Amino acid sequence: MIEKLSELKYDDTELRQKLEELKYDDSGLRERLEELKFDDTGLKEKIEEIKYDDTGLREKLEELKYDDTGLRDKLEELKYDDSGLKEKLEELKYDDTGLKERLEEIKYDDTGLREKLEELKYDDTGLREKLEELKYDDAGLREMLEALKYDDTGLREKLEELQQLKYDDSEVREKLDKLADVKYDDTEIHEKLDTLVLMRYDDTEVREKLDKLSEEKYDDKVVTRNSTSSSITATQLSKPSFSCRLWTRCINPL
Repeated sequence: MIEKLSELKYDDTELRQKLEELKYDDSGLRERLEELKFDDTGLKEKIEEIKYDDTGLREKLEELKYDDTGLRDKLEELKYDDSGLKEKLEELKYDDTGLKERLEEIKYDDTGLREKLEELKYDDTGLREKLEELKYDDAGLREMLEALKYDDTGLREKLEELQQLKYDDSEVREKLDKLADVKYDDTEIHEKLDTLVLMRYDDTEVREKLDKLSEEKYDDKVVTRNSTSSSITATQLSKPSFSCRLWTRCINPL
């Protein structure tokens, strides 16, 4: 056993080469790990596609975000024109005559009323003060504004639809959930990544070889358990003269 230890510790050309192979190659293990890490039969490209494209999903999401089948254009129209709404708002801004009737028109016709109210509130040239006057002074207008805000039949549903389109549209949610699933929890990719981690850190065969190597190289328990009948001490093992004699005996036992 001592001779075996000396062989393992000092030379054993075959073992050294084997260790180098295990460390750097292991029958192509390094190359295989590189392939798994960077390619894995197009895995990198597949991940990139899923992350950035996913069969046009990125473009589709961009369309949903900014256009949604003309939604952006429609919102722009509602914001700036809406079949003459801008002109009506200008009329409302400077001429209060018949405001009640125009509010009725706005009440039932403007899908983008929320944006218009924001514009009226913040983009005035004196309009904010006028709205305050309308809110507190115009007979019955305060109640009408409250009705517009909270109780208009159909308007509340339209505002809810607008909110859903922006934040909670079922189709968009499903697509976003699908994207998240594909990006973070796709079963096939998850399994491949788990396999990569196992192969890199916990492959049974490699682990056993490394454990065996560690035990033989660093752990003297094997020698201690099998050298009770020997009078050779650890100090003697470290002496060059003894090592040379032991090495000579290993080469030429006679």
